[in-house]
Amino acid sequence: MNKLRDAVLLCLWVFNKYIASVGTRTGRIFSQFLAEGQSDREFATLFRERFVKPRSEAVGVIFDRGVKRGEIDRSLDRELVLDLIYGPAILRLTAGHAPLDRHASEAVISALFAGLRDKTFKADHAKRRKTQAQGIVRKSR
Repeated sequence: MNKLRDAVLLCLWVFNKYIASVGTRTGRIFSQFLAEGQSDREFATLFRERFVKPRSEAVGVIFDRGVKRGEIDRSLDRELVLDLIYGPAILRLTAGHAPLDRHASEAVISALFAGLRDKTFKADHAKRRKTQAQGIVRKSR
């Protein structure tokens, strides 16, 4: 699991380093792209296809290998796990409330992998997937 964790951490660290922070030119442009996508659906689609999707797919390949090796439960929602990797970085960039440094990357990935190993999470997730497969919709509490 350490190789898998380290590979995902590297992808997040490269992403965080690339967008750096609100104060950098790249960070400001990235934030502007996110903002533009709120009012321009065509731009949002292009941004997802050309920027977000390639980065998500890089980690997706790592995720798929982890599933194949039995390191990740195959019943987990792949897209959700990928969102959990990049979501905190995007929030920190746009809100500007916390750093996008190596320590932050390590904290996010440590929390994610602790959750992926958590038997309660796996059981709850499997139960939810089974309920959805049966066509039963549960309301949020």
